[in-house]
Amino acid sequence: MMSAQIAWELAENTGGRFRLGLGSQVKAHVTRRYASTFDKPAPQMRDYVAAVQACLRACRGEEKLNHEGPYYNLNLLPAQWSPGRHANEQVKVDISAVGPYMCRVAGELCDGLHVHPMHSQHYLKQRLLPEVETGTKKAGRHLNDIDLIIPVF
Repeated sequence: MMSAQIAWELAENTGGRFRLGLGSQVKAHVTRRYASTFDKPAPQMRDYVAAVQACLRACRGEEKLNHEGPYYNLNLLPAQWSPGRHANEQVKVDISAVGPYMCRVAGELCDGLHVHPMHSQHYLKQRLLPEVETGTKKAGRHLNDIDLIIPVF
């Protein structure tokens, strides 16, 4: 909910130019830097993205908040705590992805994918894009529905 509400405010304050970028980080940072449990990051990210998107739909008034997943359960957003409506409510949600499962999650659920800056054309064409496309097909979407944010060194 906190990520969704901050994204909601940033989308309004930037005139809709904001994108929420999420990433799981590597095990050393999760366990030693953030003191959290590192357990199945891709399935947890899948549930996190779905939970954030449920929060955003509830903020837009499309549906009551009701997300029940393996990691996150959210079902309370009283009217007095719901953020106000604004003109830039379609917040894009992206994730960073390297491995096949996370690439499929991006294709299935997200608006964009942040590609690791250390990549090759072979990796993009032979590994990343086929997995993203598998995710898009599962959700009845098309590969062109996913923005690829590709930094380079």
